[in-house]
Amino acid sequence: MNKWFTLAEYDHAAYGDAVDIIRRGCVLRVPSVSPPDPAWYPDPVMGFIVVQAMPFGAEPYGVSGLLVASGHQAGLMHVIFPKESLPKGYVYGLSTAWLIANWKKWVYPWGSAESVLIREPRSILRMPAVKSPRWKTSSQQNRSRTRSNWRTLTTYGSDVIRRGCILRVPSVPPPEQEWDDAVGCLTWYPDPVVDFIVVDAESFEGRSGLLVASGHKSGLVLVVFPKESVLQGAGGLSTAWLIANWKKWVYPWGSAESVLVREPETILRMPVTRSQRRS
Repeated sequence: MNKWFTLAEYDHAAYGDAVDIIRRGCVLRVPSVSPPDPAWYPDPVMGFIVVQAMPFGAEPYGVSGLLVASGHQAGLMHVIFPKESLPKGYVYGLSTAWLIANWKKWVYPWGSAESVLIREPRSILRMPAVKSPRWKTSSQQNRSRTRSNWRTLTTYGSDVIRRGCILRVPSVPPPEQEWDDAVGCLTWYPDPVVDFIVVDAESFEGRSGLLVASGHKSGLVLVVFPKESVLQGAGGLSTAWLIANWKKWVYPWGSAESVLVREPETILRMPVTRSQRRS
């Protein structure tokens, strides 16, 4: 299910009347109030991913948080919810009813839960087209549009990958000698293509990490990189280090040459919602 729903519609459309849970990996889109609120974000619309918050220092295990997934502050945690946010009878997840009732207190004091849209994690079926290497010479008029396109990691053109950037990685069959018979292909991910967002793992001395942003394991942290991954003087993830250590730290069977990267995107408008009365 990759359609957008209001929070009030979501439970019935996704799971039926008996379930009150927003699972990790769901995406929320939140419009800013008008005029823009300086204490919020400067973007017209904000995207958030529901994440399992343990790697970010949360207690107890299983509580959820919202990670910023768009705009200038993409890759930062927005909020980690309290234990009371857990759905009744669950040790993980986020209660839809609790989120609606506590939206102004915990997420956005000036916004309304009625204006929020939500969708399930999306599986990616194919890799996108790659931008031309001539993007650096494009005119200033076209630069903002051009920057939203994908580039290969090995020709990224920047020494540092900043938080909020998206890495898109195609899956490959693990070689037979590396196959784990206990879990099969799930030694990686079952999806044809997996997106990761570069996050600022504040609990880990300023180092970066990768959080899964699509598919079956969306909302989980894949890896927190070591201190050596930080580009000195830039305070971000070293592109050269990531390329050199791709197989060791990210994907043993994949290749850095096949990875695509793009900058964080600004969302300009809300998507169209899907009616509860689906055909």
